[in-house]
Amino acid sequence: MQDKREAPFLAQFPAETRNKNVGGVVRGGNGVNVVLDSSTTTAKVHSIIVQALRNMGYRTVTSCGTPCTVVTPILNTFAVTLPFNFWRAVSYSQHMLADIAVHVTLQNQGSTSSFDTKGHGSNVYQIVSQENWEIALDRAVKDFASNFQQQMSSHMDQAVSGTSEAAE
Repeated sequence: MQDKREAPFLAQFPAETRNKNVGGVVRGGNGVNVVLDSSTTTAKVHSIIVQALRNMGYRTVTSCGTPCTVVTPILNTFAVTLPFNFWRAVSYSQHMLADIAVHVTLQNQGSTSSFDTKGHGSNVYQIVSQENWEIALDRAVKDFASNFQQQMSSHMDQAVSGTSEAAE
């Protein structure tokens, strides 16, 4: 699992938390830095993908001796934000947004295909709290897992039928 998130995004956060950072709001040192508790972002996305594959009935291994499909994900986005909107602020209905985007390459017996899959979640909140961040992130994870499973099924069906088009 590679982390290809944009350098300007990561540069906003302290170096010691970058591999666990999922965003927040940076306002000259007075913002909110959202960091995963017990995992790095790449490890978290890896576990989401592994669980999605297992839910589809696949057995996941780190290496195999027989022909198998190799799944190579590249993390492009794993971020939460608090976009400011004056009218939402006045009505106490601000949104927390969470986004996950991953580029996936599948290799199986010489054929290669790839796809991009995304997940989006939001939460209307009145106070910034850990629980509210988790709601937005959980919704993004569920959306991502669903979209990943649909894309994976489509690409595996193409591999079985003999076509290997890349869909992005």
